[in-house]
Amino acid sequence: VVDEVDECLEILRQSFVSNRWACTWKAPSYDAWWQTRSERPAYQWYVKVLQLIGHGHSEQRWLLKNPGHISTLDLLFEVFPDACVVHTHRSPLYTVPSISSNMLLSHRMYEGDAANSWAKLLGPRELEKWADALRRAKPVRAAHRGQIFDVDHRRFLREPMTVVHEIYAYFGLTLAPETETRMRGRIAARPERKHGEHRYDLQSFGITEGEIEARYGEYMDEFSLRDAAVP
Repeated sequence: VVDEVDECLEILRQSFVSNRWACTWKAPSYDAWWQTRSERPAYQWYVKVLQLIGHGHSEQRWLLKNPGHISTLDLLFEVFPDACVVHTHRSPLYTVPSISSNMLLSHRMYEGDAANSWAKLLGPRELEKWADALRRAKPVRAAHRGQIFDVDHRRFLREPMTVVHEIYAYFGLTLAPETETRMRGRIAARPERKHGEHRYDLQSFGITEGEIEARYGEYMDEFSLRDAAVP
């Protein structure tokens, strides 16, 4: 239904050309094959699914969420030429081990303890995958500068509603009073506390701070992410 919530990835993976599969169980041959394929058919299919789900709700705006869009930003703008993109930035010193940890948890659901034996392969894979995604996104970002709003993750944690207002203003959108009230209520409730703290470390995934800084140095400098004192 149009009012329910899900990640874009769950529809994009229906094409079978998706990062979703390699995030679920160890499949190195598929992973190598997928990384040489275009995801254009997946995005073309995605548009059709959204049109079906949203039939009769043409007045509503879509709010799409998938970190993987950064690796296919050209395709996103190809199928959604009027898209407004909010790009959140956080130090790779946190994001690389964090995504590696999340992937390991996903693998354990399907592979059990066997997944632990190749945890140290996850870090190098994620380090390269997301660095390459940022490299490919750079010219696309430059070509669509007016359609992209950059958010420092640390600042969003400190002053979420200020950032929200800036996003709406940047894209010329109107934040309805009732929507703002719900947002403020969610911020005050902090439901994420129920899940506990997500703990992870670099060593468990076969990577070092030096390797991350060497691969992401330009990106970290561009968005002032060297100061990683805030989670």
